[in-house]
Order: sequence, then structure tokens, then C-alpha cells
Amino acid sequence: MGMVQSFGLILKREMKTTTYIHIGYHKTGSTFLQKRIFPKLPVNLITAPDINYISDSETFDPDLFTAEVKKRPHSAKFAKTVISQEGFSGSSDGNPARDPFRIGERLKQAFPEGKIIIVTRDPEDYILSLYAFRVAVRGLETRTLERYLKAKGSQLSKKLDYSKLIDHYKTLFGEDSVLVLTYEELKTSPHQFTAKLADFIGEKFNETISFSPENRGMRSIALLKFHRTLNIFAGVTIYMIRNFKLAAPGYSWPIKLYFFFKRYILNPILKICFGMFQMKQLGNKIQ
Repeated sequence: MGMVQSFGLILKREMKTTTYIHIGYHKTGSTFLQKRIFPKLPVNLITAPDINYISDSETFDPDLFTAEVKKRPHSAKFAKTVISQEGFSGSSDGNPARDPFRIGERLKQAFPEGKIIIVTRDPEDYILSLYAFRVAVRGLETRTLERYLKAKGSQLSKKLDYSKLIDHYKTLFGEDSVLVLTYEELKTSPHQFTAKLADFIGEKFNETISFSPENRGMRSIALLKFHRTLNIFAGVTIYMIRNFKLAAPGYSWPIKLYFFFKRYILNPILKICFGMFQMKQLGNKIQ
């Protein structure tokens, strides 16, 4: 037996009954949990382990995956470990290429005694948040919401049928080993939300929690229209850069630079400039 496999078996014994796996969903405050909530608990925190192997590999070695997860930077000084990766719930838009049911089965192989944390969000609000994110923050979306839904609506509907994936995890890990919370409770009753989370993990918070939002959404219809137009020019520019082989295919430096510019430079300026105006917002419900 190789060193990696041996290490994986040792790690699995160490983490038995002490591993809590937060699988998302996307757009449910995962960044907030990773930065503001989990670090205030006496647990080893592993955030965003690589999703590609457990999701895309035709063959899966649970010991190898467990060993790779353990390499993530964290302090292994506590008896319990939280692994937080919203990608375990599949692609944010429900792309079937990333199968959340197979991921769940593989997590069971890697952490047979694991406990699962799932946070859901009102489906229509989820879609609006995702669409705005893909337009204004991290994406090159140029379609209107209506056209976006026409293209993505079917796969999003399947993704947001939460009960199927929740039942799948309850079958795999046991009903008492799955905690389901809602994003709405996190927003309206954060103390109640965190109390349920701490009780499930069996630990108390060691610091006061700040409940100010980690990421603020952008739903101004005018600003989203501006970003869609900007994305057209950015998409053409990035295509030309790649066509002239100035950058490799995929999310290489041009697109990363564009996303960085929008998120950390352009959007803060736009929010300051337009924040003084009462601007029509993308509604809370899809008509």
C-alpha cells in the first residue's frame, strides 16, 4: 500500500464521526459562513477544497481525496473538522456535467461517518441573485433575464428542487446526520441560524459574530443593463486576445483581470455614484 493510501486510511480514522461537510448551496451565504461563522467555532476549517477530482474523475479513490483535502491550509488542533465547499451541491446554474448526487456518494466513501450541512434559498430569489452575479460580478452574461431563463430554466429547476438532493444525503448519511438551514433565516434571524448550526456541530462560539453582509448583491436594472453592454465588448476583446494566442483558453489572465476590475474597482464606484438615486431593482420574484 502506497504512502498516500496509508495516510488516507489514518486520516479517515482520525476524522471518523468528527467531520462536518458544508455543501452549499451557492448564493446562500457560503462566504459569510467561511469567513464569519465557522472560524468562530473550535473546529479545523477547510474551505473550498478542489472540486474537480470528486466531481469529474471517472474513477474515485476516497483515500486519495481525503489525503488531498488534508493538505489544505488549516490548523489541525481541534477534535472536529468542517469542510466547506458549495461546489459539492453541483454547478451554480445546474449544469448536469457536475452531478451533485455522484458527489454525495463519493463524499460518503471518503467520510462514511460524516455529517452534512445544507443551506437552501428561495428558488426564485436564488435565480435572481445568480443572474445578477453572472452579469455584474463574475461572468460575461449578456442576455436579458428572460433569455437567460429560457436557456437555463430547465436545469435550474432541477437544481433547485432541493428535496431530492436532501433526501439523497439523508439516505446516504442518515437523517440525523443532515442539517438543513435556510438563507432566509440567516438574514432575518441570524442568532437562531447560528445557534442551530453550533448545536448540530456540538460546539459553542468562542467569539462574538459580526452579522454584516460579506458580499452585497447588485440588482439595479439600469446597472445590470450597463454591465450586459460592457460584457459584450469585454467578450469580444477577450476572444480577440485568445484568437491571437496572447492567452491560453479557459479562465486565463484576461478574464480574471476583467472580473477583478469589475468586482473590486468598477462596482464599488458605481454603487457610490448611483447609490444616491432611487433606481428600479430586479424584483424579488420572477414574473
